[in-house]
Amino acid sequence: MATLSPEHLTARRVGHAACTAAWSLLRTHDQPVVAEQAQAIAAGRPHAPSVLFLGEPGKGKSTLVHLLSPHETTASMEERLVNRYRRVIPPRTGSAPLRWLGAEGSASDTFHEGAVGVEVEWSSCALGDDVVLLDTPCEGGIDGPQATVSRMLVRAASVGVFVTDAGAPLLQPEVDYLRAYLRPVDALVVVVTKIDTFPDSWSEVVETNTQVLRDHLRSGIPVVGVSTTMAAHAYRQDDEARRELLLHRSGWTELLSVVSHELRRHAELPMANALRMTEAGLKDLRSHLGQRLAVTHASDQDLAEAMAVTEAEVNRLKERQQEWTLHFDRDIALVRAALSKNSATRLEEWRTTRRAAVRDIKRLSGEAQISALEEEIQQELNAMRALIFSEALDQLRAVLRAQVGEALQDDLIDQFGAEHAPVNRALARVLRDPLDVSSGLTGFFGANLSYSLATSLLHLSNPVGLALAAAGGIGYFVALRTGQHGKKTLSQMDYELARLAKEEREALVGQWDQLIIQLKPEIVPAYRKLLGQKIQEKGALLTEQRKQRGASISEAERSRKAIEAAIQSVDDSLVELEKALGLLRAL
Repeated sequence: MATLSPEHLTARRVGHAACTAAWSLLRTHDQPVVAEQAQAIAAGRPHAPSVLFLGEPGKGKSTLVHLLSPHETTASMEERLVNRYRRVIPPRTGSAPLRWLGAEGSASDTFHEGAVGVEVEWSSCALGDDVVLLDTPCEGGIDGPQATVSRMLVRAASVGVFVTDAGAPLLQPEVDYLRAYLRPVDALVVVVTKIDTFPDSWSEVVETNTQVLRDHLRSGIPVVGVSTTMAAHAYRQDDEARRELLLHRSGWTELLSVVSHELRRHAELPMANALRMTEAGLKDLRSHLGQRLAVTHASDQDLAEAMAVTEAEVNRLKERQQEWTLHFDRDIALVRAALSKNSATRLEEWRTTRRAAVRDIKRLSGEAQISALEEEIQQELNAMRALIFSEALDQLRAVLRAQVGEALQDDLIDQFGAEHAPVNRALARVLRDPLDVSSGLTGFFGANLSYSLATSLLHLSNPVGLALAAAGGIGYFVALRTGQHGKKTLSQMDYELARLAKEEREALVGQWDQLIIQLKPEIVPAYRKLLGQKIQEKGALLTEQRKQRGASISEAERSRKAIEAAIQSVDDSLVELEKALGLLRAL
């Protein structure tokens, strides 16, 4: 990535100074939890810069990837990449420049039918020396299962690039797809491609798409028109001035500027998130100090009533802290049961639909048709697994937030956004980097890209995918291929689809259990620590109430001034944090 500008370095320096002062203030007032969390975020690093390309085939998506990161390719390789991922990475020493990736994390120098994609080294990259590009397949359109799976990979991307063409503005299905894409991420660039050399012809579509995104998604999403034909022609020019002119006219220069800006913004996320979390912690501290200040103005009768309320709250929090592990196990069991029921229902619906579709096939006469049917079923199952598992993760987050939020009265739990919540930080470590196709898909989808396929009719170790059925039997695909649609064949088909659905459900539940085994040691102590801080905070308020009850006028005045001074320090620190955030926003 490009070297950070002096303005970026200044923003980081100011942000670090503001955070350091605020963390010291939080620790002084016995509230170290937020300070520790924010400090860990500030010291962390985002994933390696990565750009994910989404969009239907035939819109110029792969051409953009080639232009941004030239790499060796052949016609046969491009044919094999239909329905597969292309991951373009920086050169590495001591490794093959091209590897075919298996769903279970394997890598091979030679192509095999089970490959989910290829990993190839670029010879150069216009976006920076450490940027990874992922070209995702989208056969079947954005409503198809493959597009759904590709959208799931966006969680670890620095920037997403959605590629469409200048033939027509964005339609409702594309807007819906982008809306779903934007839920877990922030950075999106829409590219309108043209294959001709008339750049001005895309301006109307670019303006319309910008308005559509502003009206239906949000403002500020960059829309860039690019003529890939002109950009490719420009790179073949020896004259530098002419090359730069053509790149500018093609829209290529603007595209590089926009994507590079989004990558730089991604690099600032640790500091920006640390600043926001620290700011939330200080606001919570200020609220607590405000409660203590109110105590200094209360009468003895009011103090007695307030002490009774505070003591009850402290006891309630202590009970909740002791019961937290039991509550966690109970809620996890409920989510697991919902996952099992949801997957069973969805997979049974899938089995019924798929059975009807296969019965309608009159004849499978070629290996290509058989492979296409296999791949279609595999994509459907992968998309279903991604959706079901993602919904279960969302339910887990909601359950934990509701449980802890109830105990903390939502004032502390609201400090934790998507990047900060203990469950999300733990999930990020467990699920690994989805852009690493060789392990990322494994991390998200489980021990195998589709676990049950290994023992089903879609066994990918067979090039044709026909190995199956009972001992010595022949898979029903063979019967379909030869047009033999007898009752016995259809009965066998029903049995195999039912078994496939059953094993897929078991794989989902097993995957969930493995995930919880990894998550529990991280998130249970984290939330117990949050509850402990709230107990400490309420205890400090109770101490203040006891001290003020029966205190002399002079003692009450001294206490009041000390609290007012602490509030002023917090306000001053909040001003510095806002200045630092302002510098980052300006960049």
